[in-house]
Amino acid sequence: MSLKIGVVIPLYNHEKFIEQALQSVLQQTRKVDQIVLVDDGSSDGGLKIAEEILINTPEARVIKQVNQGAHNAINYGISLLNTDIVAVLNSDDLFLPNKIARSEKIFLNDKSVDFIFGAIDFIDDQGNEILAGVPIDWIKRAKEYYLRFLDLRFSLANENFATTTSNFIFRKKIWEEVGGFSNLRYCHDLDFILAIQRDHKIFFDNDFAHIQYRIHGNNTISEKISFVRLEVAAVIAAALVDFNAKTNNQVKIEEYAVMAKELYQNKNMDSAILMALTLRLAFSSKDIFYEAIHGENIKECLSKYTE
Repeated sequence: MSLKIGVVIPLYNHEKFIEQALQSVLQQTRKVDQIVLVDDGSSDGGLKIAEEILINTPEARVIKQVNQGAHNAINYGISLLNTDIVAVLNSDDLFLPNKIARSEKIFLNDKSVDFIFGAIDFIDDQGNEILAGVPIDWIKRAKEYYLRFLDLRFSLANENFATTTSNFIFRKKIWEEVGGFSNLRYCHDLDFILAIQRDHKIFFDNDFAHIQYRIHGNNTISEKISFVRLEVAAVIAAALVDFNAKTNNQVKIEEYAVMAKELYQNKNMDSAILMALTLRLAFSSKDIFYEAIHGENIKECLSKYTE
């Protein structure tokens, strides 16, 4: 038995990296069934490179659209797939060769698993592996929190050690159920995995690296930190509302309190999260709340908490 597996590649101004990204998909030990590349209004030559590489790949489709953001490009690409399973690869990252084969095996072995993410390797803009420094220390701390509490909800809210949509592979049906990726510039990945966590089983393949995550000067997350922190606070606030609606009765209140306290302390933004949580309760849905936080009035209200 096998599954139909598709890959969505959102491309935006990654002329330097797109060839390697595509080759990492084409050279999988388990061939993928469909590839959809969505160019999100790039202004460089990346689209042309992608078209030349994929021209003789019948299962591949290349789409160009005006710039609408990564979340839109991913959602559009997924909507065009006719597969059971969806993997996402950002155009500056790389799949490791056995990612698809290993993920398929996990899905087939456990029908209750809906979403998989694995360990990651970090590389620089030249493709050299990063073995020390800030990202290595960060992911070590993030995993230490998870291994102490073994609670993915709080652990991912504490630090998103899944790190990137490139590390996501999931059943297409759950993308439909949660309404796709939200309209967020920085945290659509964290929001999506926390939404999945509420009602679906996530498998963390801790002992096997799935991707190489590239760190370079143009990473979206390296933009103005106050805007990133604003979205982080909003996503955590929305997740806390969901956690409350789906609290596991077996969780002891003392453990819940310890996890929450450490999360706030580690983020060093407890006031921002509290303010965002208060605002979230004023809106009937998460999507309306997310739209509102990008309005100037709420940005101004939260700005002093996120600088």
